[in-house]
Amino acid sequence: MSAEITLGMQGWVYFVTWVQYAANHVTRKCYTNVKNIMIEKGLSKLVLGRMDFVFMLTYAFGAPLAGQLGDTYDSSKVLGIGLYGSALCIFLLIVGVCYGVATAGALVVNSYFLSVYLIFGFFQAIGGPVGTAIMGNWMATPGAKKNRGLIYGTWTTHQYFGNIVAPVIIIGCNAAHAKWWWGLMWPVVINASWGMVCYYALPRSPKAAAKTKQMAADLKNGFNTVPEEA
Repeated sequence: MSAEITLGMQGWVYFVTWVQYAANHVTRKCYTNVKNIMIEKGLSKLVLGRMDFVFMLTYAFGAPLAGQLGDTYDSSKVLGIGLYGSALCIFLLIVGVCYGVATAGALVVNSYFLSVYLIFGFFQAIGGPVGTAIMGNWMATPGAKKNRGLIYGTWTTHQYFGNIVAPVIIIGCNAAHAKWWWGLMWPVVINASWGMVCYYALPRSPKAAAKTKQMAADLKNGFNTVPEEA
């Protein structure tokens, strides 16, 4: 089966994985920007500090595991699941603060928020190794190899763009006099939406893209086939 790599498909893969990683940074930065409000709502600085610790713990140690999952299973779907999971965890933070978990007893507060952010760290760890692996599958042409520094140099701007977009979201929410949790809900929407793009529309490799194209052609030919009369 042909595994043709076209410039158009390389551009699509570049764009999807770039936005995916930018979405991760939007999520983290928006959370940072609403911390003060979360403190006002009853979440202590001590708990927030612990949340940052458990996040970095699973983010650091989860990256190799996430990369292995991407190697073992469909990496595009793993990438999509990472965004879905990130959206769910941030949504659970909103629920916890809005529905009084932040002001419950110390055991409940720590169990809930630390668990959510521990899991969040792993979902966030998926983007780096898995997205890079997918990029590597596609940037394998002579032209891409020749310009590898430029390609990956511009691709890694995703983190800076995400860090810029996050405060813009917060400023927009403030200007619109939206409730504080919209500063986190927008990252939920972004992550969940782009998770669908990664899960359903991102080919993990040229071979996978060729297989999908062949399956679509076979299905179309099957529909167009008119059975002969006896």
